[in-house]
Amino acid sequence: GATRFVFSSSRLVYASNLGRPMKEQDAPAPDSTYGLSKLFGESVVRFQASRLGIRATSLRISQLVGPGDGNRGALARFAESARSGGPITVTGDGVAVRDVLDVRDASRSIRLALDALDSTEVPLAINIGGGGRSIRCLAEIAAEAAGHGTELIQHTATDHEDTSHWSLNTALAASALGWQPQVDLVEALRHRWITDA
Repeated sequence: GATRFVFSSSRLVYASNLGRPMKEQDAPAPDSTYGLSKLFGESVVRFQASRLGIRATSLRISQLVGPGDGNRGALARFAESARSGGPITVTGDGVAVRDVLDVRDASRSIRLALDALDSTEVPLAINIGGGGRSIRCLAEIAAEAAGHGTELIQHTATDHEDTSHWSLNTALAASALGWQPQVDLVEALRHRWITDA
């Protein structure tokens, strides 16, 4: 009896290094089995929505941080190091770019998508991200959240600097859903620590 369906997909349906924020028009090119499974899930959603005549969309969500994140992703790992007094270890200069989003912003996007599906045509896939930041910047955010300065950050030498860029263009989310990220990542980490306490 459902008339609306929102699938939580992932940024990992895209190639890992386009060198710029990824758009929904970019061809999916997952390079992990997880990303492949999410792309398959999107296909199932499109097929079933068409077959059953329901409104549906897939939200391609970036790396999440917040309660229950399992310490996955650079920011979550940096946060735990900062919380214990450091050091926060960054490989090389930390120029690689990652897109991190508070879990509350992600859940709000799902609610907005369900509401939008009630009355309007919604694109089949929509990016939901917090904006690209360098690994160095994420380390600084973690240090600030824990009440420290950049003295907590240590860089280790590498012969192969990671210059990959993994972020999402969220213009479609703004126009189709009226969504944009609202939670500052420093506040996100502090909320995570309070909730986990």
